[in-house]
Amino acid sequence: MLGEWLWGIGARRAAWDELSAWHAATSSRPVALQGLYLTVRAWWVPADAAPLATTELVGPDRCRHAAGDGCGPRALVRAEPRDELAIAALVAAPATPTADPEAAAGWLAITLLQALHGEQAWGPEFAARVDIAAIPTAAMPAASRLAFNLLVGREPVPDVELTAATPAADRLVIAAGRALRGAGVRDIETALGPLAETIEGVALLRVVAQPAPSSASSPVVSEATHVSAAVSHARARVLHGPDAAQLRAIVVAYRRDPAIADRLASDLIAQAPDAAVASAAVGALFDALADPARARAAWQAAVTASPEVDHLRGLAGAMARGNDPDAALITATTAAAASGDPAVVWLALARTFDGAGKHVHALEAARYAIDLGDAATLLLAIDVAISASRSLGRTHQIDSLAARRAKTLPVATPRADDPTDATAALAAHVAQPSASSAAHLWIASRWNPRAVAARAALLAAVDRDDPRRHILVAELVELAADPDAELARAAVAAVR
Repeated sequence: MLGEWLWGIGARRAAWDELSAWHAATSSRPVALQGLYLTVRAWWVPADAAPLATTELVGPDRCRHAAGDGCGPRALVRAEPRDELAIAALVAAPATPTADPEAAAGWLAITLLQALHGEQAWGPEFAARVDIAAIPTAAMPAASRLAFNLLVGREPVPDVELTAATPAADRLVIAAGRALRGAGVRDIETALGPLAETIEGVALLRVVAQPAPSSASSPVVSEATHVSAAVSHARARVLHGPDAAQLRAIVVAYRRDPAIADRLASDLIAQAPDAAVASAAVGALFDALADPARARAAWQAAVTASPEVDHLRGLAGAMARGNDPDAALITATTAAAASGDPAVVWLALARTFDGAGKHVHALEAARYAIDLGDAATLLLAIDVAISASRSLGRTHQIDSLAARRAKTLPVATPRADDPTDATAALAAHVAQPSASSAAHLWIASRWNPRAVAARAALLAAVDRDDPRRHILVAELVELAADPDAELARAAVAAVR
């Protein structure tokens, strides 16, 4: 069907037009197409739109609309195999904090998965989903009690015995509870069992791993570290661009003399089989080097050669960071119009504006993202708008935005004793830096594998011969290639 094909190639508005027309004209609908219709409808229709009839709820996205039919959080997370799409749909659905212990146990496991994947902080995300004060520990399923108590700041309770019949989701929660209690790697491996080889198991073992003393005698943060991070960033942003050696030569030259880097970049583009792609890679490289003027020139060359959406987005970002926000808005308008999902374009630019101190422009871009985005984009766009409003001192606007956000998912109040909240730990360390605050921040960074700001602060706080430095630097270089361009650039800056 045309609508299915359009959705597959990213033409989201066109796919919605086709599928909504098909839905209106057809009463006997194949389950697969009806499921896709629900997915596309969730992207286009506001979360508070009129509910669909129960008979229309099929496929993974049924869980965005109803808690029945296997869509309870505990049922979803314990299913074998786990239906990741259905869980994602449930996570994206508007929610009020639950006081049901079974649902709370399900959210404990789901938000743990999110944390181990680097998507959200475990404690704050769980607290936003669950009315913690209304649930006594004894009401929780036994496998969840230790993790539940330690995550919400209660006294630890006895652990449970693991058996071969323990579901994988419960096994992961039990292992995470032991990690919160301070257990070592061997104890966590025993609790994980076969899950130790999974993505989540590896991530949990990294939480409790102790840094080994390093024998390196040279500084950990070096020119080579920064070069590697910048090249990694550019390669991740432009997948089919020049090879790493060519980009590395430009970065090394730039650190010596930017004029030499300009000549190398010009030669690289002239010799490339696709000048637009090479120019985009150079633009991404100069983005990583925090040189918005050179980045803008390279992205402009890419747009001139081939005005693709990604090139336009790169140019808009460079304009925003280069103190030309009005031009960035114009370019982003073109990129959004050509994009299958304009809200994503506006959200990225809003974050760039906010990071660059252009808070009024950040609010404008965030408003477009709020108006055009789905539930997931809506929350992120509101968060950017709240951040920009806070910088501008607009208290009433913050309250209005927070109330709107709460209709989908409220923000939990930060807890200083939450070992998984990197934001709160970073704020505490910045307010009163000490060895104790750095130790707390280190633990929180383990639970948040994509927390760049926490790692940057730790890198500045720990001694040169501290074995944690090697881990922090390696993680920041890895994060320089993160799909989130703003986060990735921050990682490069941290090792500059």
